Order: sequence, then C-alpha cells, then structure tokens
Amino acid sequence: MVTICKIGLQLGLAVTLVVLSLIVLLVSLVAPYWNQSPEGEHWGLWQRCVPETGCEAIDGEPMSGVMQLGRVCVMLCVVGLITVLSLLAVYVCCRRDVRIISASIALCFLSMCLTLLSAFLWGSAGNTSLSWCYFLCYLCGLGAAGAGGVLIYVRRMETFKQMENGGSVV
Repeated sequence: MVTICKIGLQLGLAVTLVVLSLIVLLVSLVAPYWNQSPEGEHWGLWQRCVPETGCEAIDGEPMSGVMQLGRVCVMLCVVGLITVLSLLAVYVCCRRDVRIISASIALCFLSMCLTLLSAFLWGSAGNTSLSWCYFLCYLCGLGAAGAGGVLIYVRRMETFKQMENGGSVV
C-alpha cells in the first residue's frame, strides 16, 4: 500500500512538472518578447512589435534559417509534452504497463533537448538582446528533465513491484 501511494505521489509530481513546463513553453511561444532592443522594439517567434507602428506578423523572410529551425523545435517540444501527458493519462487510467513510462521518459528528455536546442539556435543567430521569453525555454527544459527524472524513479519502483509479485518485467 505504501508503495502504491508513493508511486501515485511521484506520478503526480511528474504530471505537475510536465504541465508547468507546457504552460511556460506556451507563454514563451506566443509572447513577442524573445528579443528586445534599447529603442523599444521587441519581437518573438511569430510577431515583431515597433513602438511607432505596433505589432505585425513575422513571415519567413526576415528570419534566418537557423531561427526558423528554432521555431520548429519549440513546436515539436509542445507536441512532445502533450504526448507525455496523454501517455501518463493512459498509464494511470487504463493500463499499467512500464513501457508507457519508458516512452514518457524518452519523450521528456527529447522535449528537453528540443527546447534547449531551440534556445541555442535563437541565441546563435546573432541575437544579443535576449528577453524573458527566451529564458523561459530554459525553464521548460529544466521542468521536462525533472519530470523525466521522476519518471525514471517511477519506472524503477514499478519494476520492483512487478518482480515482487512474480510477474515478468518488460
């Protein structure tokens, strides 16, 4: 009974970290504050805002290929984190299979790598006036890594529990 409660607590922590990472990444994704110039101009992944004219959408032309790749990495990370939440919901509600936890672990660390890669690509494109949304990507990567670490612990506990019950471990 104690093991089941402990695993439930750990799963709750992992879900909380994934949800917080997803919220932070979505804020970073939609806000136009990845860069900010001293003149008051600021821009994000999707729009550029100038004090005199207001905000306008960024098409592919003003962005370099490296920055476009950074946008793609952020979008893939969003998909990865949503998939992790879906897998954990399936694990809790329907089927207690450790392979689902293993897939969630892999996706957490893949999402972390994609988030950090997108931040690195954006920063390496000559952007020296980085703003708060840029740093939210690092926070999201940290949360995804934390969730992956907690899920590694849950996987290990589930494996021990299956071995104690005489079941086979996949």
